[in-house]
Amino acid sequence: MTGVALLAGLALAPPGFAQAAHHQSCQVFKGTDKAGLAITFEDHGTGYMLQRGKTLTRGELNTERGWKNDEDATLFILDWRGPESLQVRIVRQTGTRNLRYLGQGQQPLRRPVILRPVPGARCTLLASAAEPAP
Repeated sequence: MTGVALLAGLALAPPGFAQAAHHQSCQVFKGTDKAGLAITFEDHGTGYMLQRGKTLTRGELNTERGWKNDEDATLFILDWRGPESLQVRIVRQTGTRNLRYLGQGQQPLRRPVILRPVPGARCTLLASAAEPAP
């Protein structure tokens, strides 16, 4: 791992790397899809961690305002610089703290997965978006 040291199970990132372990802007959301697969999403501001079952991804996210008829909804686009077919979309509609996991690419899920906030949950340390997930 370039630029990140592991010591006693703790990741120590050098200056310039985003660390969100105790960062107030980090929020954790969890849900389960219809197949019983657990989904955890951590919003680190400009970065994210998404775990679907045993698959863990980390990277950059971008937000856009508005979704369908909700002009004030927040649309999270994961890996927004990559191909649209690989981008994951999650939305927070106006008036709710829950998120809706919409799926990947241009094939949204028929029934979005509801991700609920987990109060008091601790976020993982988030290395640079350029760092591969362990």
